[in-house]
Formats: sequence, structure tokens, C-alpha cells
Amino acid sequence: LPWQRPSHGGPSTLARKRAILREGDLPHVVGFSEAVLPPRASVEWHVHWSKSEVFFCLNGTASFGVAVLPDSAWLAGSPPAEMGGLDRQRVQVVAFVPGTTIAVRPRFWHAIFNPGPAELQFTVFGVAD
Repeated sequence: LPWQRPSHGGPSTLARKRAILREGDLPHVVGFSEAVLPPRASVEWHVHWSKSEVFFCLNGTASFGVAVLPDSAWLAGSPPAEMGGLDRQRVQVVAFVPGTTIAVRPRFWHAIFNPGPAELQFTVFGVAD
């Protein structure tokens, strides 16, 4: 399976992913991918309006942030590296370590930051709502 740049992070992102399942392969499934996030790289704050995502950490350690309330557009443009300075009443940040599963519903902004020193390897499964 070929590696690609994810749709989040823009042209300078160092993250990469490869699709295991694509939209249309199975009913309601909009994607199942393996992803790699290099040290000191991030997946920017973003939101999906009509799909849920389930993330599963395979290797590495990262910070995973999820808005506490849906439609938290104020997160747009906030660097994930600054998760430590975010309002903890508005954003929940958890350690994303091997064996951790995180489910994100539609309309909830989320981001991932890998502080290093190792690559972060994870899977992400998308389901249409």
C-alpha cells in the first residue's frame, strides 16, 4: 500500500498514512488507515462534520487533544504543540500510548502532537454518521 500525506497538516506536514480501506469499500466506512507521525510533528486541530473516528496507538507516545464541546471553532489555527497551555475546561488532553483507543464524534475538534523522540504509529478508522 502506498504512503501518502494526510489531508490535515498542509504541504509541509511530515506525517504520512496509507489506506487499508477507503470510502465505498464497505457500507458506512469512510476510511481505515495506518499513520506515522515523526518526532516533533503534529496533526493540526481539525474537525469532521459527518464522521466519527477511532484512533488506536500502536507505537510511540503523543498528546491527543479533543475539545470538550462540539463546534469549538476557536481551536482552528492553535498549534498542537501548545496543548499544555490550553484551557483544560475546554480541551481534554490525554496521553496517546500503545494500546490506547480514542473515539472522536463528529463536530469535535481534535489534534495530535508527538513530542518525540520516536515515531508515533497508529491506526484511524472513520465511520459515517
